[in-house]
Amino acid sequence: MPRIIACFLMTFVSNGLARFGYVVLIPILILSGRLNQSESYALGIAVLVGYIFGSLFINLVHRFISLEFIAKFSLFIIACSFLACSVDVFPQGFAAVADRLSDFRGVNMICDIGNGTMNIMFINDKKPVSGNMFTEKYGTHQCLLAVRENVMRVHHTTVDEAIINRVFRFGTADIKEDYLKTITDTATDYVEGIFWRLREHEYNPELMRLYVLGGGSCLIRNFGVYDESRVTINDDICATAKGYEYLAELNARKGNSR
Repeated sequence: MPRIIACFLMTFVSNGLARFGYVVLIPILILSGRLNQSESYALGIAVLVGYIFGSLFINLVHRFISLEFIAKFSLFIIACSFLACSVDVFPQGFAAVADRLSDFRGVNMICDIGNGTMNIMFINDKKPVSGNMFTEKYGTHQCLLAVRENVMRVHHTTVDEAIINRVFRFGTADIKEDYLKTITDTATDYVEGIFWRLREHEYNPELMRLYVLGGGSCLIRNFGVYDESRVTINDDICATAKGYEYLAELNARKGNSR
């Protein structure tokens, strides 16, 4: 009897929930905004491909691994996949503005400039646009490398990273004027490159607002040319962490209200 129950539960979980459960969830995921049309197609195809090739894969694998281990491992993967469905995944930069979405009327571009990358997304009428997110390898580290290269080329010497970071943060440092000019000119050129990449992703300051955040936001503030009435700079490096805390509290309140 225990074996019969185990077989029933195995079939129920693997074939009933794991195979057909996802298909039933697809319309719900679309209506909740978690999937768009193209993503739903991809998920449906993945379910079909897994069903077709899964049996063929097992026929090959069971020559080297016992069927009991394959069954246990499969159930573990199924449990992890359902657990993953309960995890909220947010685009880079969204958490930092999640607590003030009501301010994002019209079209807004979010630019999160980190150490290695610059992440871009749109929030239109208080809603993030899931199909309009981009990542550029254009962070503060690349700017620092450009500064070092230009200082070496112009002055034939190296400059300490602490000096460069201070110029990035405050726009100046206690160094000779010619060295400072080389650093600031390089940073200015780099910020122009940032705006050029934003325009590549359809940034138009006359039609939308720009919200800049992350550690690299100081580059825009100190070396950028922009309309301050159309650009908001949040240089709080803890903004994203505070946003995730806010989202966690929001989910906790929703759970308690059920």
